[in-house]
Amino acid sequence: MPRHQINPSIQAKAIHANRDSGSAKSKPLAKLRLRKPLLSRGSVSESSEESILIAILSIGVIRLILITEKCQSLFGWISRPVANFRPAERHNVLGPMTGSAPTALRFLIDDLKLLLFVLLGREIRGLGTECGSIALGHDRAAKRSSRPILKLALFLLSLAPAKLALAQQAEPVAPEKIFQSEEGQGIRVGPGFRLNAEVSALGQYDSNVYSLPVNKRSDIVAIVTPRAALRSDWSRHSLKFEGGAELRRFAKISGENSTQYDVGTEGLLQLGYGIDLRASGNFAHRIEQRGTSGDQFLTDEPVAYDEKRAALSIQRLNYRFGIALEGSVQEFDYQSARANGAILDQSYRDLSIKRAGARGLFRLSDRTRTFVEAGINSVQYEQRLLPSRDSDGYEVLAGVNYELSQLSSVEVAAGYLKQNFDSPAYESFSGLSYRVRASWLPEPSLRVTASGQRKVERSPRLDAPAIIRSDFSLSAEKALGTRILAEARVAYVDEKYRNIIEDDQRYEAHLGMRYRVTDRVGAFVTAGYRHQNSSNPDREYSGFSLAVGTRVLL
Repeated sequence: MPRHQINPSIQAKAIHANRDSGSAKSKPLAKLRLRKPLLSRGSVSESSEESILIAILSIGVIRLILITEKCQSLFGWISRPVANFRPAERHNVLGPMTGSAPTALRFLIDDLKLLLFVLLGREIRGLGTECGSIALGHDRAAKRSSRPILKLALFLLSLAPAKLALAQQAEPVAPEKIFQSEEGQGIRVGPGFRLNAEVSALGQYDSNVYSLPVNKRSDIVAIVTPRAALRSDWSRHSLKFEGGAELRRFAKISGENSTQYDVGTEGLLQLGYGIDLRASGNFAHRIEQRGTSGDQFLTDEPVAYDEKRAALSIQRLNYRFGIALEGSVQEFDYQSARANGAILDQSYRDLSIKRAGARGLFRLSDRTRTFVEAGINSVQYEQRLLPSRDSDGYEVLAGVNYELSQLSSVEVAAGYLKQNFDSPAYESFSGLSYRVRASWLPEPSLRVTASGQRKVERSPRLDAPAIIRSDFSLSAEKALGTRILAEARVAYVDEKYRNIIEDDQRYEAHLGMRYRVTDRVGAFVTAGYRHQNSSNPDREYSGFSLAVGTRVLL
């Protein structure tokens, strides 16, 4: 087999193995087991939109013929195919028009009923028999005449059923696949590699750019986000190079302009016997977002920093048991900022974080897996200030992962974490550790996800060596047909600073809608609200944002 061809069975096995070990970044999609197809309740596919126009034109032509010939309208019988009538009943259906209702009004009502059926996507049974019904409604002389207008009407209407039938045969897919593929089709670059690229552009209004409690300033910002990835599609092993950027340009507050970017690579070696070796590394230039814990000092421009990360992991999986070992190193290098024109040194925030961990997995059944995780960490600051902010910690978790179905799962883990600070001036922290992840598809067009966790984060302050962060989020995606996806998300973050009395609670809510213009072009609109309560009045704020943009895939 050529190296650039994909072996689906081997790739699927690798994806499921990564998921079981907890190293997978996405869950493999499975075929939906549906009670009813997604399009059976009235979704009109892209291929059926053209047929609507054809149906409308055909109705007008055919109605003209039927009125001229004084034939019985068949469209009021749309829910019962003519083909299903017994021969004795056909004369009553197709025979001369009888009734007291005005002819024009009856035709109008019947036409509206048919158009509603088409536009709402109702299943139009027997539409293909309409051509025969029209012919049966004419007398022999009319049929013998074979006028061109009748032939044209029959031809136009014959085009509509085929296209509507395509809409009924569309395969159901998961919500995130309804509108566009995750990465687009991409282009092939040499043997065994494919390049995927995308760019997003949006205009956003923000009512509180600096996230301040008073003296709020609003502005409009243009955000452009290009991204590209070069991935291998080998049957075994994989290699990926990716990078992206985010450019922000404000209309009035030019000091908030920023450019962020990142580049990275990741490789996977499948050594056989269920042994996988994975290595990754990346570099990123980022800013501290306004209103977050890293934004503390009312700087004239956002605080910028560089982040470097390298990680290595190895795992061994079989049907019942699995074990994984991993280690990583992160380094943060902060750049100086300005506050009221004066230089504000941020180098005291430079630090490195080393982590190592192990995970054991046991499969109880095809749907249930239990696991145990243990990890250690070491935090070291470059500047040796007194008191020292360096610390070491560990975390132990035990949990279960249960698959409600092939597309719905929940993972719950609980345990204990402790962080010891080198300086006796800082009290060590210990307490409950937890992690919750859930994904639920109550129906094929709706997906609900939830997550929550508790962890120890780095602190931007000299008087606080760490932050204990707890966050929860709940989101829902609803497919409205084949082109529109509605999204909603709420989140809560609680940040407690060690050694000082400061506690921030941040609430966020977002609503959005995405529309697929073509397979590779999409448009979206989002609205968001944020609010933060704090024991420090200077850290309380609220703000509203509204954005409209587009996304183009290669």
